[in-house]
This record gives sequence, structure tokens and C-alpha cells, in this order.
Amino acid sequence: MAEEDARLIELYNTYGNQWTIISQLLKSMCPDACHNRYKKLRKDQARDEMLRARRIADGNAKGAVESGKTGSKPRGRSKTTRCDKFVEKILKETNEYAP
Repeated sequence: MAEEDARLIELYNTYGNQWTIISQLLKSMCPDACHNRYKKLRKDQARDEMLRARRIADGNAKGAVESGKTGSKPRGRSKTTRCDKFVEKILKETNEYAP
């Protein structure tokens, strides 16, 4: 199957999206099957590249955390929300604010 996949990619690079011609040269798949298989191969390749990049990034992040140099701000909302700030403002105005 890997040889057929390599051949499919090679034929695609030569003929582009002319699936009828590619299927005639492969003789084992109809045009729709060639197209679907090619899309799956590209999707798998993109997933593998993303996972590889994520592993590299995780490796770099682990090294940065160990050294204490993450260089990033904390994510998410702060503990004080807009509603809390509004309540504090009202309480300060009414002199009932006690932190």
C-alpha cells in the first residue's frame, strides 16, 4: 500500500488533479478513490507535521520552564472580573468598601 501511495503522490505531482488519468495509470482505483486516498494522505501528513511541531514546542517549553524563563504571560482571566470591579467602584462611592 505504501508503494501505491508513493506512486499516487508522484502521479499527482505530475498530472495535478486529473484523477481520471491518474486512475488509468494506477489501474487499481477509480478516479474518486484516487482523489479520496490523496486527500487522506495529505490530511495524515498535515497531522503528522502538526504533532511533530507540537513535540518540538513542548520540548522547548519544558526546557524554558526548568530554567524559569517561560517568556509568556499567564493565560486566562484574572481573578478580578469586570463585575467585581464595578461592585468595588459602587462600594467605594458609597464608602462601604473594605478590602
